[in-house]
Amino acid sequence: QVPNIIKALHKQLKEKSIKSRQGCFSLLTELASVLPGCLADHIPALIPGIVFSLADKSSSSNMRIDTLSFLHVLLCNHQPEVFHPHVKALLPSVVTCIGDPFYKITSEALLVTQQLVKVIRPLDKAYTFDAKPYVKDLFPGTLKRLKAADIDQEVKERAISCMGQIIYNLGDHLSTDLQPTLKIFLERLKNEITRLTTVKALTLIASSPLKIDLRPILGEGLPILASFLRKNQRALKLSTLNALDILVKNYSDSLKPAMIEAVLTELPVLITENDMHVSQVTIVFLTTLAKVYPSCISKISGSVLAEIFQLVHSPLLQGGALNAIIDFFQALVLTKTAAVGYPELVKQ
Repeated sequence: QVPNIIKALHKQLKEKSIKSRQGCFSLLTELASVLPGCLADHIPALIPGIVFSLADKSSSSNMRIDTLSFLHVLLCNHQPEVFHPHVKALLPSVVTCIGDPFYKITSEALLVTQQLVKVIRPLDKAYTFDAKPYVKDLFPGTLKRLKAADIDQEVKERAISCMGQIIYNLGDHLSTDLQPTLKIFLERLKNEITRLTTVKALTLIASSPLKIDLRPILGEGLPILASFLRKNQRALKLSTLNALDILVKNYSDSLKPAMIEAVLTELPVLITENDMHVSQVTIVFLTTLAKVYPSCISKISGSVLAEIFQLVHSPLLQGGALNAIIDFFQALVLTKTAAVGYPELVKQ
């Protein structure tokens, strides 16, 4: 049925009637969600309608929002290569929407841009598509929103996430723009309202296969991350532990022992049966530390082990947390400067 539906909608998408067009996008959104990939062969027929509704001066804001939200669903549910011939046509109107004065349009446009970045340069397999020419379109609009202080909270967060994605996928094309942008992330990390979103964005950037150079912000950034482990916000603790884990795995040569020690002192308190998941993520991070920085672990192994032994006695211990403890013990007795040897650990 899909070809027939598209054939019927194709004309409607260019109608003056906003109601008809909104109806079309509503139907197409359902199609793309229910049957991912089903519109792949029809992208050329849909692009003109999408661009028309985004660029049409008489379009209402709701019309643009509906168009952007359909485009987001479309990009998420189809393979990147089907869009490659159309990036040139699509990108300018999306970038214009990032600069729209109405925050809801900006917010949707940033979400679409984040997805477009993954499409323009997917890092999981090789494509012949050249992303470089589009960086100069994508980057400045997002940067402007990232820098703005007096904007809606949702726009702030989406600008951070979108820029994180740009650096993850295209960081090697940003040359001199990269470091100043990372410095803005550092500022957003210090702000209570944006810190959680920024931690997630930095986790993404640190895991990029492009090996983005984060050294300029690590010296100041790591103590800030360490301080988040003391906060009451659970989501922040968990995201920060993930971020630290990735940083230690991928940037060990740029971290100084003093930086690591600032983090270490915060860890024993997080291991408690009151929150098994936080304990589990903490112990996974300790295992990474034991492998990468064995000498640091020996300094706190006493206080950490005391907490872990208490957990071992807990009737709540099972599943992920139990496996994490077993992995940690294995890593601990294998460290060259083992503070606790195998026989001693078993005795305890």
